[in-house]
Amino acid sequence: MANLPQTQRDKLIRILGMLGSDFDGERASAGVLASNLLKSLGLTWEDVIAKIAEENPKQEQARQQQYNSYDPYQYKTYDDYAHWRTKLWFLRDNDDLLSDWETGFVESLNRRTRITPRQEEILDQIYSKIRQKT
Repeated sequence: MANLPQTQRDKLIRILGMLGSDFDGERASAGVLASNLLKSLGLTWEDVIAKIAEENPKQEQARQQQYNSYDPYQYKTYDDYAHWRTKLWFLRDNDDLLSDWETGFVESLNRRTRITPRQEEILDQIYSKIRQKT
């Protein structure tokens, strides 16, 4: 990563790992910490990302190609739509068993006509968990 000393690189990796936290404040703090670390080293995010792309040109090209061809709203048939909607309705009927985050997630999907593969994966996980409790 860019011209980061190994200790600073390890620190940045640990900080960036916090971006996956379930807590908004922790994610926000991680972003600030990471930006401040780069600033203290006289680097920008562009420097870091450009260096990664330079070190891994084939991976970067494959990633860019995948990104350009990705359709997050792709689903095959109406049955696919009905399938995730049915799970959503089941979860809304059992919302007393959901955590606050899960309730918010289910409600956010309820306002959609299509969902991404990642959203469907999370929906499936929640559905399986609640289905076992009922």
